[in-house]
Amino acid sequence: MSDAILQVLLLLAYLAIGLISVTFPIYAICVTYLRRELWESFKEQKKGVENLKENISRLMEELSGERKDSERFKEIER
Repeated sequence: MSDAILQVLLLLAYLAIGLISVTFPIYAICVTYLRRELWESFKEQKKGVENLKENISRLMEELSGERKDSERFKEIER
């Protein structure tokens, strides 16, 4: 093999080693960060569901006291 081919192969080997040395630490950082972000998003989602349940129950209470043909009833129902 000529010198040029060996140098290209050596360059490709260095590139592969460099990519591997960068990929694994990034993966380790992302896994740790992703777990924390996933937990936070679950907490926000749970809080949002509770908030919506409270809002729906409040609106249902308001709706039960209104007449069906009133403007407020139509607005609350929407």
